[in-house]
Amino acid sequence: MRHALIVFVGCNDDDADVPSAVETKYAIDAIHAVDEKDFRSEDTTYTLLRIEYGEGSWYCAFVVDGEDYPLDFEFATDEDALFDEDIELTGHDLAIFDDEEFDEWLWETDSDDEILVTCFD
Repeated sequence: MRHALIVFVGCNDDDADVPSAVETKYAIDAIHAVDEKDFRSEDTTYTLLRIEYGEGSWYCAFVVDGEDYPLDFEFATDEDALFDEDIELTGHDLAIFDDEEFDEWLWETDSDDEILVTCFD
């Protein structure tokens, strides 16, 4: 039986508590919100990450062992682009999508209650 450990951490510019590791890794100055949730499956931790920044831009990825696997993004301006927009969205190929508890969370969670679900719209 597979088990998922779910932990939620969220930050936004209202409380100016954006993790410095996020600012450093992505070299983003105007971060408005960082939301993340850890899922544990088959001895691997998958961190679902969503960053809102700049002029209405956002970026979603799974982070596994420090490596990003992009899921979706929207760059509102050229200045907000983190990378070339024709990159492969490798996050959709990860084994976490075979996990029953993750699948249940994904399909039964309302995006009005959990912003991270919007990474899969």
